[in-house]
Formats: sequence, structure tokens, C-alpha cells
Amino acid sequence: MIARGFTLVELSIVLVIIGLLISGILAGQSLIESARVNKAIAQISSMRTAISTFKLQYNGLPGDLRNATNFWPGETVNGDGDGRYIDTDDSIIDKDGGYMWQHLSLAGLLGGFQAPTAGTFSYTYGINSPEIFPGTAAVGENRDITTLADRYETIGNYIQIAAWSASGSDSRVRCANVAAFDAQSVDRKMDDGSPSSGDFLGYHTSICEFDAGNCTDHGPGDFSLSNGADINYDIAGDGNCRIAILLE
Repeated sequence: MIARGFTLVELSIVLVIIGLLISGILAGQSLIESARVNKAIAQISSMRTAISTFKLQYNGLPGDLRNATNFWPGETVNGDGDGRYIDTDDSIIDKDGGYMWQHLSLAGLLGGFQAPTAGTFSYTYGINSPEIFPGTAAVGENRDITTLADRYETIGNYIQIAAWSASGSDSRVRCANVAAFDAQSVDRKMDDGSPSSGDFLGYHTSICEFDAGNCTDHGPGDFSLSNGADINYDIAGDGNCRIAILLE
């Protein structure tokens, strides 16, 4: 019997099928990425709305509210009421920005978040804080004299989104764990697409051992870049970002 090979028509059909399969896989990945970005945008928008509403109703920031225990006795702690999310104590056991989500939940503005774990002030993603991006927590901070002020000449209250560092006296929500591609996608849709300007900022510091790559095309040690400088997200290098969303 004479062995029969594939005809050109049959080979063409096979190649078409392979092409369709590859296109379907790529389209599926694109849909997943788009859904992840849109979900993050929706969560961030809800958070900012809830914080603004809280300020109007209680005349203070959630977490920083001086008389929180008057409204919810035995359920939470008071902030210092200075209008700033202080980040001066590395232990942050008493840091008011960590209680913002619980205050918002107690006020019925954002559902179901618990106070940070007593003693260690640690977070369980999605329990003590929104998990806007996988493996991240969000915390209220004010960096008027450190990282963001030095790097981007930006001051004010903001929500920092990052991973929780290892347990210990200096543990904080500070580890870059948002893919630079995701950060850029959200920045473009919500803000100006630049990691160094606007209300959505991306940056990186080489603090945590699992930090991968760089967030931007300027390394972690660059602290002389003014707001508006030519800085781009480093999406080619599989970098991770810390995110700062300015509130005021």
C-alpha cells in the first residue's frame, strides 16, 4: 500500500484551526486582563466615593476620626483627628490609616471589613482591607516628607496599595506587588497614564525580597525626579509597583 501524505488543502485547514485556537487563547487572556483592570477601577471608584461621603457625614477621615468610639463604642478605636494619615511609626500598631476600612464598614458605606489584627496590625487580604489587586492590601498614608515627596514632589493623603511585608515590628503595607502592566492600564483609564503625575501614582522600592523588577523605567534609588518628568511604566521588564492613589 502506498503511504499517502497530507494534501496542501488539508495542511491549510490544520493551520487555520491552529491559528483559530491561538487567537481564542489570546482573546481569552485579553478578556481576563480587561476584567481584572475594570474590577480594580470599579473598586477604587467605590472607595473614593465612600471616603468622600464619610467626610461629609462625620466631618473627618475614616480611620482618623477623633470621636469614632462615640459612634461605635467598643467596636473600634479613635484616630487623632489631625486630618492626616500619619506614617511615622514603623510598627504602625496605632496608625489611623489602617482603620479606615473598618470605619467605612461601621458607617455602612463599604461592606464588611474588620479592624487590623491587634498587636501585629497585620492584614488578611479582603478581610481587613480591600484586595484590589491579587495579593495586596490598601492603607491610608500621608507621605509629606518621604518617598513620594522626594520622588514626585507630591504630598497629601492617599491610599497605598501594596503587599503586606513579613511579620515583625517594622511590618507595613509596602511591598510592590501590582504588575506594572495592570498599573499602567488602570492609570490610563482613571488618570493620565503617567506613574509620576496625577492622582494615580506608581513607584517601586527594593524593600521586600519578592519585589520583582522595576515599576518604572527609573530604578528604586532615583529620588530626584520632579513631578511631570519623563517617566514610564516598565511593562517590558515584568516589574511590580506600589500604587498611591491621592485623596486630597
